[in-house]
Amino acid sequence: MYFLFHSGYQNFKGLKIKPFLLIRLNCKVKKLSCKISLTTDILFAKRIDYAMATTEFSSNILKPILMKKIKLSLETSFWAIDEIVDPFKLINAFFNYCTVDIYKNTLSDIMLYVNKAEVCNKERPGDLFDFHTAVRSFIRGAYLLNFKTKRWEVKKAPKEWQIISQGSLSKEEYQNPFLVFEKAFECKTLEEFEFFLNEIVHVSLSPYKEQFDYDLITPHIHLVKMLDAAQIINERGIKKIKNKVNKKRE
Repeated sequence: MYFLFHSGYQNFKGLKIKPFLLIRLNCKVKKLSCKISLTTDILFAKRIDYAMATTEFSSNILKPILMKKIKLSLETSFWAIDEIVDPFKLINAFFNYCTVDIYKNTLSDIMLYVNKAEVCNKERPGDLFDFHTAVRSFIRGAYLLNFKTKRWEVKKAPKEWQIISQGSLSKEEYQNPFLVFEKAFECKTLEEFEFFLNEIVHVSLSPYKEQFDYDLITPHIHLVKMLDAAQIINERGIKKIKNKVNKKRE
């Protein structure tokens, strides 16, 4: 991971860093206050203003400065036949594997058992492992969709539709489902969504009740909305955005 540090932060985790020095660290920075944890490499090379130094990093800061090609394994081989690299193909395979209702109902059951001293689906706990592996791939694919919006768009919604078809989405989000993924990763990072998924599945399979000092509700809401948005993309399909030159010719 490469960071260009502001001159006001010359001491980072015991390292003496020169002003605006580009260095490589195999870690992620949650805040510029030097809290780090190991994760995958991200390329970050932009000057950070001092006024931004105390704000928490989020994808709305990272998105404009990430490199165009993001290499992120979707890890679909655990539940799909092949390793899928295209997030649009992943969505299709994901909903062929299970329906959106099954995913949402399973997620609701898991969230219910998080606060119980009981084991979720104790007759077939292996089903939760399948859920975990598929949804983890989905979250990664959802993250990559944010880098497809300049070249692809969802086909237009019908002029009239039943309100129930929106699911958890607003009218604006139903018309443009890509907004859901943008909002989700502005609010929470990919790592935070994966941590949320790991934590709820782990705790729901435990016969003990645990207390949490972090937010589980926000990522849950965004995950439900992303499932609904992905279902709409899968049903409606996508099309390539025509460039301005071609539009003028037409």
